[in-house]
Amino acid sequence: MPELAGKAAAIKISGTAASLAEEALEHVTDNTWQIETATKQVIDRDSTPVLELSDGIGGWDDIAYTSVNKLTGVFTFSGDGYEDTEEIRVKTGNYLPMSTATYAHEFSYSRGVELPEVTPFGATHKNRLAGLKFASGTLSQWDATSEYYTDALVAGDPVVIEFLYETGADPVRVWALLESVEMAAAIADPQNQVVSFISTDELLDN
Repeated sequence: MPELAGKAAAIKISGTAASLAEEALEHVTDNTWQIETATKQVIDRDSTPVLELSDGIGGWDDIAYTSVNKLTGVFTFSGDGYEDTEEIRVKTGNYLPMSTATYAHEFSYSRGVELPEVTPFGATHKNRLAGLKFASGTLSQWDATSEYYTDALVAGDPVVIEFLYETGADPVRVWALLESVEMAAAIADPQNQVVSFISTDELLDN
């Protein structure tokens, strides 16, 4: 495993979904709370977590949230939210244990959104609506003998790509589909494998 320098990207693969029951959330703001354990923050895409709030005397009451980011484990609440003196945990739900398949020593990454035109007939100016959001990019890594990329391409399964913009910073994660794998080599350089990926609206936001 290489050392993490200033920038790196890790390609992770998920294991079998495991229970999040009684997993504590930590206060970020009154309206945003995050799963406390970093290794449990990627929530199973087929899971809808239920949260509960301590009543302070040993009991727990179900509470509703507005949305959840399943890549970061952040829950958003409407209204006044909950102060940091409160205690919130997951009642039911599943997370995906993530293990690193490989690292990329160089990467490019961009986000975009389709802007279909919806201009009425005879209008002077063009009107557009925000459509499908997506992310795409490439990963470059030293040659690896693992069949991980080939297997992922053939299966068409989403993978998690984790971008670390600086050592110690919070990672940025996306669900992505691998589009292609290319191998390049030169006499004076080591073999290098370049992987391209793309993410759809569903894969990016859930």
